[in-house]
Amino acid sequence: MRRRRLLVRSLVSVLALALATVAAEVAVRATDLFGISYYKDVNRYFNGAIRLVPGAMNAQGRIFENKPSVDLGLVRFHFKTDAGGFRASDPHAPFEPRRDPGRGRILFLGDSVTLAWGVEDEDAWIRLVERDARDRAGRPVQCLNAGHLSYDSVQEADWLAAHGPDLRPDAVVLTYVVNDFESTWEQYKDFLGGGEGIVRPKVTWRDEMHATVVTRFRGLYGLWHLFEERRNLDHRPPGELDVESEPVFVEGWPRSEKALDRILAICGELGAPLVLLDHTTPRIPAVRRWCEAHGVAVFDFTFTAEEEARGVRNSLADAHANELGQTLLAAKARAALRAVGVLAP
Repeated sequence: MRRRRLLVRSLVSVLALALATVAAEVAVRATDLFGISYYKDVNRYFNGAIRLVPGAMNAQGRIFENKPSVDLGLVRFHFKTDAGGFRASDPHAPFEPRRDPGRGRILFLGDSVTLAWGVEDEDAWIRLVERDARDRAGRPVQCLNAGHLSYDSVQEADWLAAHGPDLRPDAVVLTYVVNDFESTWEQYKDFLGGGEGIVRPKVTWRDEMHATVVTRFRGLYGLWHLFEERRNLDHRPPGELDVESEPVFVEGWPRSEKALDRILAICGELGAPLVLLDHTTPRIPAVRRWCEAHGVAVFDFTFTAEEEARGVRNSLADAHANELGQTLLAAKARAALRAVGVLAP
């Protein structure tokens, strides 16, 4: 009898724990606590908005690029591309690679900062620049947003080599961020298992259990992921961080520098000046040194402490710029392009 009571109590406890877990999951999903939908949306982007690039599945080339005519509804915004695969407000918008002689054309390269992750296209900084832009000839300007989530310098260079000759932009604007020297290939070769040149890793029972937890408890997993990220952050003031002494930089910068050389060479072939927007936080002096050595115009593209205090981030989980942040970035980009003569004063 006592054993039966213990068994009943154990079953009740397990059931209560299960119900409490489900209730917590529902509550976390409903409130989107700390903006943890960011993690879910990133996965949806990689599962639904990109295509693998045939023949380029290697460490020296592109792994993926945005699909054309995407209309992906995410938790906090919509991700859409036009027929050319560029971020757009209308997924049904056609795209003509040839330049309209009545308009200038600026091509923007980069990762999620360029892509303006987390806001609608009409609020993205590149679209705000385009809205009232005029080139030196007084023509309106078409701004092509070729940002891709998690692109590094190698991906950007290879994308420009593939598409630049058809687009013939008047200028190329590259946004450089602190993880551009980190290898996209190393991050995604397992995620993209089964693609050309990639061997799918062996799936263990731990992998299957992890996938089950992520699928069924996306809210709680996202919350745990956020806490893990915050716990692993180095809270020293940015000025005390020496990125160039870190092994990942020592290993990755030569690869990034070589890709920057390639981007600059392609711009030279296209007759399009290269403008670099420095969004690195903390600063990477090597980026400025490279620009100075090659005569590339470089501009500060980070938020000041005063701007940060105004609340320019999407959420605690998603540190990308919100609508206010996009407006401030647009002003910085507009000033930079006017300074180099790409846009009219």
